[in-house]
Parts: sequence; C-alpha cells; structure tokens
Amino acid sequence: EKQLYNANIIIRAADQGAALSALSLVVSDMRLSITAVNGRIDKNRDAVLEASIRLTDVSEVDMLIKKLRADKRIYDVNRITTLS
Repeated sequence: EKQLYNANIIIRAADQGAALSALSLVVSDMRLSITAVNGRIDKNRDAVLEASIRLTDVSEVDMLIKKLRADKRIYDVNRITTLS
C-alpha cells in the first residue's frame, strides 16, 4: 500500500470562485484529493485559499503548484507547513 502525504498550500487570486475553480480542476486532473479547504478575503480584497491536498508522492506538490501558477486567474501559490 502506498504511503499518503498531505501537502498544505496557500493560493492568492482575484476572487474565491477563480481560486476554487482552478484548485478543483488541477486536483481532479492530477487524480488527487482535497482534504481541507479554508477561504477568506484579505485586506487587499484578494481571495486567499488555504488547502490541504492528499498526495501519493511528495513530488506531486511541485507539479500541483506549477499547474496552479499557470492559471492566469491565480496571483500566487506557495506551500505552507500548517493550515491556520
């Protein structure tokens, strides 16, 4: 049985719909799963989405971030150590 990992990422986007849409599209495309998601609007009125993604390989997090960054609606994506 494969070892499963959880990677926590933070996404900044123009709006929450765009961030959620991009995240679910990429996660589905990569056959991963979202284990937690938390959204808010920051003081600059940007959407901030924190998500925990279940991976089977640690290298998948780099591919996930790369694919999310390729979406023009996404300003920034980073890995974080824990969800707030």
